[in-house]
Amino acid sequence: MSLLSIPTELRLHIYTYLPDLQPTNTHELRPNTKLTPSITRVCQTLRHESLPIYASNTTFNLPLDANSTTTGLQTWLSALGPRSIPKIRSLTISRHWSIPQPLRWQGHVGFYVRIERRKPRKFTSKSSVNSTSSFRPEWNAHFVRPLAEGIWEVTTGTYPVARDIRGMRLESVELLAEVIRQHLHVPTPLAQMREQSSGNEYNVGLTESDVNFLVQAMDAVARHPISTYDIDQAESARRRRLETWTDMEQQLRALNVQGMVGGGGDDDQVMSADDFGSRRFFTPY
Repeated sequence: MSLLSIPTELRLHIYTYLPDLQPTNTHELRPNTKLTPSITRVCQTLRHESLPIYASNTTFNLPLDANSTTTGLQTWLSALGPRSIPKIRSLTISRHWSIPQPLRWQGHVGFYVRIERRKPRKFTSKSSVNSTSSFRPEWNAHFVRPLAEGIWEVTTGTYPVARDIRGMRLESVELLAEVIRQHLHVPTPLAQMREQSSGNEYNVGLTESDVNFLVQAMDAVARHPISTYDIDQAESARRRRLETWTDMEQQLRALNVQGMVGGGGDDDQVMSADDFGSRRFFTPY
């Protein structure tokens, strides 16, 4: 008996038993890996039914490299398509700082961004999307932490190979997390309550442009590496570190403003570059 000959409801039930469509499934995008499960490549009908389930249940890990092109990423996005990309609930992108060999493998050589969609929960007037993390502050140098609560949880971290003496690399990825959160338009509790009261479901799905924004923002951070062992206190060294940080911050601000204007968000959520506050460091420049 052909799978297409049985009712759609039964096929959807069968999909829940397929290993590639399990909620615990993890997919790491590599040159030698398949972009989508085999069930999605059988025919158009099975693809239409199973691909959104795969996107919703899978934890995606995308390791990028400074020397690689974005061809693989774009091919993967095309394989998922505009109908399945909004179903993504967990996405982690990692890459290395743009540091010449062999220094690239010394210290905090890499960083990552993880975005996860939270399960729907009811908001009250006392709810806050800016509540503090459950991690203790003194652990920040060793563990990643969620930047905010709400529809999306944005987490960033560095590869803890060696101590980041100045703390500026950790600061740079925390700034990256702020920019990403602002781009994703995490709705305030009041905004979500208005949507729920009107009977509309708040659209929180990712788009292809959102994923491309993450990659571009990470590229801006990767192109501004800061040495983990830079203890030079000379005025020229301090100026160099300040210029590196300022240039990175300006690029992230400009990228975020461009993304918000193009995203067509609410007027009260569109920000200009001047709306971003300057970051404070754990240690001085």
